[in-house]
Amino acid sequence: LFIKFDIVFLDPPYEQGDYQAIIDILIKDNLLSDNYIIVIEANREVTLENIEYSKKRDYHYGEISVFIYWR
Repeated sequence: LFIKFDIVFLDPPYEQGDYQAIIDILIKDNLLSDNYIIVIEANREVTLENIEYSKKRDYHYGEISVFIYWR
């Protein structure tokens, strides 16, 4: 039995958040469903590589940003 995630929230401590490494693990281990949504909260610009997504939205609240990727 394999679990695949439809929604992933990434909100690690800002200075320690290696978002790309987390996404790489999710992809490598095939843990994302076909219609996933990834929500990232960060205090800096986040650009993901090696991931297929059809849309991306950015929301900015002062120094904090929320990035939403979905397929």
